[in-house]
Amino acid sequence: MYKRGYRFEIKLKEMLEREGYLVIRSAGSKGVDLIAGKGSRLMIFECKATKKEMLYIDKEDVFKLLEYSRAFKAVPYIAVKFGKDILFFSPYNIEEKGKSFLVKVEEGLKFEDIVR
Repeated sequence: MYKRGYRFEIKLKEMLEREGYLVIRSAGSKGVDLIAGKGSRLMIFECKATKKEMLYIDKEDVFKLLEYSRAFKAVPYIAVKFGKDILFFSPYNIEEKGKSFLVKVEEGLKFEDIVR
C-alpha cells in the first residue's frame, strides 16, 4: 500500500509542477505529504491511494492536515487516487464516520478545479 501512495505523491507533485507550482514533498509523512505554492496561492495535501470507490481516512490525518493549513494559511486538500481517477476533497466538507472520515468518488473535485 505504501508504494502505491508514494507513487501517487510523486505523480501529484509532477502534475502541480507542470502547472507552475513549487512543491515540497515531506518524506515519511511526518506532517503532511505535499506543500505547493504559486504566487499568493498555497495548498497543502494529504495523499491517499485506493482501488475502491470510497476511502476511510483516520481522523488524526485530517486533523494534522487542518493544523498545518492553519499554520501556513494554506488551502487544505485530501488528494485520493481511486484506481486511475485522482480527486480532491476539502476536509471541511467530508463525512465523519466514527473514528474516521469518509470520502467517496462522486463527491470529489477534479485537478482542474483546484489549480486554477
